[in-house]
This record gives sequence, structure tokens and C-alpha cells, in this order.
Amino acid sequence: MRYYIKLVFYKILGLKGYLVFSSTVLAFGNRLRLWRELKPLKHLVMAGDYCLDIGANLGFYTIALASRTGPTGKVVAVEPLPFCAREVKRWVSNWHMDWVEVLNVALAPKQGNGIIQMPFFGGVPMHTRSSLAGKVKTDGIKKTVKLIPIRVKLECIDKLFSKFPHLEYIKMDVEGYEKVLIPRITPYLRKYQSILQAEISKHCRKECVDAILDALKDPLIFVRSKDRLLPVSYREALNKTDDLYFVPGKHQQRIYVWLYPYAKKPVKPFS
Repeated sequence: MRYYIKLVFYKILGLKGYLVFSSTVLAFGNRLRLWRELKPLKHLVMAGDYCLDIGANLGFYTIALASRTGPTGKVVAVEPLPFCAREVKRWVSNWHMDWVEVLNVALAPKQGNGIIQMPFFGGVPMHTRSSLAGKVKTDGIKKTVKLIPIRVKLECIDKLFSKFPHLEYIKMDVEGYEKVLIPRITPYLRKYQSILQAEISKHCRKECVDAILDALKDPLIFVRSKDRLLPVSYREALNKTDDLYFVPGKHQQRIYVWLYPYAKKPVKPFS
């Protein structure tokens, strides 16, 4: 039923109107799920923090991060799809968040231009699954898949990270492209000791998790269960399909009071 509702609105509104519809009406319908997903930021991000949102989509995380950092901090949102980037800028403007910078680029080892594939499932655009990785996730989708190539600007990873004097939080959702990005950002994880929230595909999960753990000092790994974080072991992390939260020792005190009552197993002492 939901598929047909989306299809009707896309046919009536077109792509731009459908994205506005997605970022407002559909988001309001999913407000409980969004509230649960964003709640950990209340404990992980503090006023004055510098944050990076890689794969901002329609800006839900961008706005949530900016509301936590306040004007004394900074949020940089990276979104390669031009129509999604425009939506993020619209939200930022509406909320008068001058400390947010929205970049309509994709991150890559070198500057240039690239092609991102946006899938249409049964005629409905699924911009949330667009990918530079060459493959698009189709798990759980039974509709016909059509890929639309979109030319995007590529921003050098080193150039972007040089903007930050410090960096407390990175959120990454790049639909399979993390196999390229994570090895490239590990020097900066090692430098800044940032908290990293990442969706990691199972085909590259072990190598990405190993690279992250090698870069962070005394890290703990968490997964989200409804509106809270639970600690998991290395082996459990490799088998999880949810976002993983990597918290280095530098920032573990932020979640100590909140986390400890919910822990079902012994937790490594916080530094």
C-alpha cells in the first residue's frame, strides 16, 4: 500500500516535489522511528563540537547534529545528489542554522567528476540507496530496478578534512562506498579520535571495522536498540546489520551515565 502511495505522489509531484513530500509528510509519519534513531546524539554530541555528516540525504541528521552543537560548533553536510542537497539547504535556512555548511559533492581520493547511480524501484525513486560504489542495494526489494546515472562533483577527502581544527563526530551512510572511504579517513580518525557512526556493508565489514579499531584509541563498539546504545563485542559487530557506533576512550565519558544502567554485560572501564 505504501508503495502505491509513493508512486501516486511521485507521478503527481515530480522528483523535486516528491522529495519535499518525503522530507516532510513521510518523515512526520515516521517520527517515532526518527526520534529513536536520533536520540543517541543527545549524549554523543555536545555544544561546540565539530561534526561531519557524510551522506546527508534529506538532512535529518544534519539538523539534529546542528541542534546539539549550537552556534559555537560547526556541522558540515556532504550530499552528492543535487536535489537532496537543495532540500538540506532549505531545512538549514528555515532553521536559521548559520553554523551549518552544505556541500553538494561526493567524497573521493581525488578532485574531479563522477557518476552516482540512483535506483528507481517499480518507478519510484529511492534516493536513499543511491551509490557511487557501482552496485545498489536491492535486498528486500521485489520491484523492477532501473538505475539512473547522475553526474556529480567529487571533492578530495584530504581537502575536506583540512577544514577541521578538531572533529568530534562523524556520521557516514554511503551505501557501499565505505569500502573506499574508510581506509582514506583512518589517518583523520587517528588524528582527531572522532566518534564514528557508520553503516557498513557486510561484503567489506571486517576490513572496515579492523581499520577503524586500529585508528582509534581504546574504542568501544555499540549498536542502537530502539532509542539507546548497547555495547557489543568485535565478533558481534561483524554480524550486525545496523549502524555501528565506534566511541574512542577520549569520548566515552559522554555516555557513561546514560549507557551503564542498560548494559546487559560487563563493560570495559571508561578512561
